[in-house]
Amino acid sequence: MAWNPEVYDQFKEERSAPFFDLLKLVKSGTDLSVIDLGCGTGELTSKLLDYMEDSKVVGIDSSAEMLEKAAHYKTSRLHFEQRSIEEQLNLPR
Repeated sequence: MAWNPEVYDQFKEERSAPFFDLLKLVKSGTDLSVIDLGCGTGELTSKLLDYMEDSKVVGIDSSAEMLEKAAHYKTSRLHFEQRSIEEQLNLPR
């Protein structure tokens, strides 16, 4: 199934609330490696850079359409890869 980033962004507020709720439970650290599984458009993934100082973040998503939109968030500490969660975790499909 192809994802449509514009439709995805229509529900940005509802979608982002759980992200920030979970982030409150994460202990901030430095020099970590962080993976965001199902990163979507990368907007929320990019917020991790402020919270995880000097850490490297990888956003993983299976949707080329979403990753196309995420590309403009790429930095020296943040990059994105197209693959499924099952591939990332080496789980059977």
